[in-house]
Parts: sequence; C-alpha cells; structure tokens
Amino acid sequence: GYPPFSGDTLGEILSAVCAVTMSFQEEYGSEVSKEAMDFISNLLVLEPSHRLTAEEALESPWLCVCLFLLFFHVDI
Repeated sequence: GYPPFSGDTLGEILSAVCAVTMSFQEEYGSEVSKEAMDFISNLLVLEPSHRLTAEEALESPWLCVCLFLLFFHVDI
C-alpha cells in the first residue's frame, strides 16, 4: 500500500499529517475503491469526536465486504 500523506521531505509529510491533508495518488487511486478512500478519510479526521467510532468502522460497507471475502477465503 501507499501512505495517504505525502511530501518530499519529512517536514512536508508531518505538516500534511498535522493538517490532515491526504492525497490518494492518481497512479494508484484507480486501484483504491471509493468506499476504501471514504473509510480511510473518515478514520483520519483531526477532531476525535468527528472520527468513526470502532462500532461505526466495523459497520462500514468497505470493511464488511473485506471481512466477508477474508472469512470465506474469496479471491478477487
């Protein structure tokens, strides 16, 4: 996988993390579903009260599909 925060220097990366400025790189973005990007975006929210709770995360459509595929050993 690729990190959602990017930069040319450690300082740029740390600034992106602190500002919650994510980038899903276009060259890899087509491999990442909208549901996966939404899931990640909703977890990486600066304000804790606005983040997904553990219960909400477990109910995420993306995670439910992943768990189903993992549980039933489905290859995609």
